[in-house]
Amino acid sequence: MDANMPVQTRLNKSSSSSLRISVPSGSSSAPDMIEYPTITPQQYFQRMCSVDQMDLQNAVDQMRILCTLYPQRVYKMAYYRKQTKNHWARDDPAFCFLQLVMIVASSIAYGLAFRV
Repeated sequence: MDANMPVQTRLNKSSSSSLRISVPSGSSSAPDMIEYPTITPQQYFQRMCSVDQMDLQNAVDQMRILCTLYPQRVYKMAYYRKQTKNHWARDDPAFCFLQLVMIVASSIAYGLAFRV
């Protein structure tokens, strides 16, 4: 097998709940199948309404670190999550939820302060 030859990937939509990606390994005749769970917008909003599904402590830590002089630590935490769970995106809507709460709170405070 040529080292400069690009690896071909195949995306197979096997069901509505998972995305299957197969990458030929070259060592065997059958390609290895790796499953990555997908989340629909409906499932995401259902999780947003359920507080037990949210990792609020992690989201608050990320927001706090983003406000400091060392925001690269958030990237490092996301990189560690990529290494352990093998995906960059968060399944947890806690960061988005807290961000929306803070935007609403700051809008109300702005309206009260400037009598808009």
